[in-house]
Formats: sequence, C-alpha cells, structure tokens
Amino acid sequence: MRTLYRASLAFLLIDMYTKNPINNAIVLCDGKQIRYTRKRSGYYVFSDLYPKNYRIDIICDGFLDLRLDFEVRANETKTVIMNLPYAADNPSIQKEKHFEIYVNKDGTPLKNGKVRFKLKDDLNFIKLIKPAEARKNKIFFNIENNKSFTFQKYSYYINGTENEFYIYGYDIAKSYYLLDSPLEASLEPGGNLYPIWDLRTDKNGKVILPVFRQFMKGHKAKFEVFADGKCSKMKLSVPEEDDSEKLIVAETDLTDLAPPPLPKTLEKPKEENNGEEFELDDVEGEDIDLSKLPPQGQQVIDENVPASAMLPQRQTDEINSQNGGVPPEEQFNNMGMPNGGMMPPQGQFNNMAMPNGGMMPPQGQFNNMAMPNGGMMPPQGQFNNMAM
Repeated sequence: MRTLYRASLAFLLIDMYTKNPINNAIVLCDGKQIRYTRKRSGYYVFSDLYPKNYRIDIICDGFLDLRLDFEVRANETKTVIMNLPYAADNPSIQKEKHFEIYVNKDGTPLKNGKVRFKLKDDLNFIKLIKPAEARKNKIFFNIENNKSFTFQKYSYYINGTENEFYIYGYDIAKSYYLLDSPLEASLEPGGNLYPIWDLRTDKNGKVILPVFRQFMKGHKAKFEVFADGKCSKMKLSVPEEDDSEKLIVAETDLTDLAPPPLPKTLEKPKEENNGEEFELDDVEGEDIDLSKLPPQGQQVIDENVPASAMLPQRQTDEINSQNGGVPPEEQFNNMGMPNGGMMPPQGQFNNMAMPNGGMMPPQGQFNNMAMPNGGMMPPQGQFNNMAM
C-alpha cells in the first residue's frame, strides 16, 4: 500500500506590471515534469510530495528562468506568491514604458545575479490609517480597493526601524489589504512606505523594470540598488505619459558597501500565532483542499490541466497530450473579469467593476464563490475525482 504524506507545494505566479496571474509557465520539480494541478487563477499545485527539500525551476516565455529551493514537511502545504522578472524580449512590456538598467558591481557586469531596487520617493499619499497588529495578515491604508498597489513588496520605515511585507489582495467587505504572511511586529501610523522589487539580472547584467506611475511623483524616480553586500543610488528621468518613447536605458555601479539592515520594530505580542496556516490536516488520500490556499479573487476556476499540456511547443512531439497541449491564449480571456478578463488601462483600477467588487473574498468565505458548472466549492473530502 502506497504511503501518502499529504505534503504539497503551491505557487502563484504574477506579472508584476499587469498584476495578472501567469498561466503558461512550466514548473519543474527536481528537474522533472511531475504531475501537478494548474489553476486559471495562477496556482500551480504539487500534491502528495515526500517530505524533503525540493529544487523548483520556473520557465516561462518572456520572463527570466528561476531556480528556487524549498523544504516541504509532512501534512503541510507551502504556498509561495512571486512576481516573475521580465526578460528583455517580453512582448507585453516592450509596448509599455520601461527601464532597462545595466547593473555593474565594481565595474563588472553583475550577470545572472539577484538585485533589489527600492524606490526612495516617499509615498506620502499612501498612509497607514490604523495600527497594524503583529501576527495578523491585514493592513489598513487610506487608499481603498486599488489593485495597482497589490502583488507588491513594501518597506515600512518608522522611528529608525524597518519592516517588510507583501500585499497580495484586498478584502472589500472589511476594507483592508491582505498580506501573504503575518506581520512579524506591530506597525504604527506615521511612517514612510517604499516599494521594493527583488529582481534578477540576465546574462548581460541587465534588468527590466516597468514604469510604475502609481508610485512615482513628477518625472524623476530615485532608487537605491542592492546586491551582494554592495549598493548604489540612482535618479532616473521618467517620460511624459503621452511621450512615444518606450525605453529608458540606464546604468548603475554597485561600489559602496551596503549599510547594515535597520532593526525591525521590537514590540511583539504575547499571544500565540493565530495567522493562517495552509495545512492539509483534513485531506484524505490524494485529495487536496484548495480552499486552504490564499484566494486570487473570484476568477478562481477549478481547471485541471494535465502536466503534459505544460510542455513548451518544441517538446509536444515527445508526449501524448489528450488535450493537445496548452489551450490557445484566447481561451484564458473569460475568467470572470471585466473586459473579457483583461486588465483595464493603467490608472483605472480604483473603480473596477468586477465580481464582488473585484476583490478577494474574506478569508474563510469561499462557500459562495462561483465555480464551474454553476456549482459551489465541493465540501471537504469530495475532491476524489480531481485529475491530478
């Protein structure tokens, strides 16, 4: 009898500019194309894994390849939300204004390296309006229900301390933004907020960064750049919106020693961690309760795709795919979102007319989510017929 360990890995892959889920990636586990469930919401789920360390490779046209290592434990689902870094030939970003920044370290191109960009223009128009509690997955800002501020990492600076968090959605019923993990410490209003982008350079030492006008004031953008213990500062000119120029090329040299990290807020709560735990304690056999995953709006559709359908076109002659490979791109357009599932023009996120306000349902309110076949989310224990 085969032993089932009920350990799982789930990935939500996001286009950092459009904020849309990426549905056409290939995800390899320890170098192999093993079976997984792909959701139109962007989730890639590996279930019934043996508890151990895994190496994950993510490959997607228009984005840089990623290699990540994760430890998976029995009776646990590890959920990872990430923004994929653009490749220079990404056709979508070529149509938008963007920076191409060559990163050098001590005069030599930083090839295939990790690099962090922090926008140092204070976002004084975004204010924390309530104290954010430690070990909670929520935060309140004065700007409500704005998708352009989601799927983004931030640094919050106040009183000589710095805390980071990642916003992945918005609870429209309770008017707060959702964090991918509980805050390590409480945050008080009155601090400064800085967006952060953790990117990778390509083989030429170049990174692609879209012009995020929702964060930029005027026509200048000041960045701090960090990699391998070194840092630099740079100021870039941002063209007018109606300017036909799409590309801003720049270069920075990491020559200064990076300052030591600022301390985090020291206050810690006394209570135990009551944050969300994405575990599968109530799953039997190979079933997986996807309601335990963080939501990705109401466009979540139970769409099982065989692993063979994820292979790139050049490999399809080596497999037998009953569905003939990945569905055509146009088949992903009608995902329960306005305009056929496409993003509205930039700057029109505030009043998006989407199901339930277009925002994520509050945690634990999946029972009324619209699912395929006009049905509801199956009760726990009724996933036996999932094609995995």
